[in-house]
Amino acid sequence: MLRTQTGNPALVELILNEINNRGPVSFAWFMQQALYHPEHGYYSSGRCSIGRKGDYFTNVSVGPLFGQLMAAQFTEIWERLGKIDNFLIVEQGAHDGQFARDVLQSAQKHAPEFFAVVRYQ
Repeated sequence: MLRTQTGNPALVELILNEINNRGPVSFAWFMQQALYHPEHGYYSSGRCSIGRKGDYFTNVSVGPLFGQLMAAQFTEIWERLGKIDNFLIVEQGAHDGQFARDVLQSAQKHAPEFFAVVRYQ
């Protein structure tokens, strides 16, 4: 039987038990458990570490530049649309809200007319 020295032993045991009891599992099932199991999953367990010193980093986690660039792009789109009265930005997977903060702070500073009509979800 496969044994590991790294990772979450309880999650490894859960996955091994499933394989032993039911046979092969799909990659989708494995990833669902590894990432989102309610108690032991990477994102669900509270051990997720994002940023320069974490397990991985994203454009947002290394600084505000990405949000500032996107604010400029959103402003340009709004202008091309004729400066409509309501501009809605919908963000999926917002994590801790840093991207929204970066976008809105940049819009407020550099494009106050746009900032006045933008709505963020």
